[in-house]
Amino acid sequence: EEKRPYIILKWAQSQDGFIAPLNQSEPFWMTSQKSKDLVHRWRAEEDSILVGRKTAQIDNPQLNVRNKSGKSPIRILIDPNLNVKTDNNIFNEDVKTLIFNCKISKIVGTNNYLFCDHKNMINTILETLYKLKITSLIVEGGNITLQSFIDAKMWDEARVFTTTKKISEGVLSPVISGDVTEVKRIENDKLKFILNR
Repeated sequence: EEKRPYIILKWAQSQDGFIAPLNQSEPFWMTSQKSKDLVHRWRAEEDSILVGRKTAQIDNPQLNVRNKSGKSPIRILIDPNLNVKTDNNIFNEDVKTLIFNCKISKIVGTNNYLFCDHKNMINTILETLYKLKITSLIVEGGNITLQSFIDAKMWDEARVFTTTKKISEGVLSPVISGDVTEVKRIENDKLKFILNR
């Protein structure tokens, strides 16, 4: 038994293999409303959800369950140098948030700042979640965050949306290999389920 949560990676990519435009400065949506609703259902089914600093800064996500009924997952932010401003949605007190960083340990309302060493950050995060009895995690970060979980071989399942949009230049999608167990259509989006061998 692995002493870590079950890890689901999730992202949307353009038809030409990008997850975001170059020099993105504001939220950018690729998938259909039906796909977005499905993502909210997934959030309600899991214990926690994680993003990195860049996603928090650019998208300013709430990371809660809005389009479906159900409990919002615990939010997890990787922000080594505490660059994300405290008026960001991720710090609103709707849901408990864990902020893994290399500066401080303290609790402010429902926000829990946890100090951890930059070198072994992913392992430390997963060990901490296991100790907190958090049994499942959705990683919804950008390319760097997602790829770091893939490279560390710390994932169980990936759910990848491919849309009909083309970006032509931008941030490349993560590189992943595993067993494709299912492919389904949601409006114009293709959703692929991949299991880690």
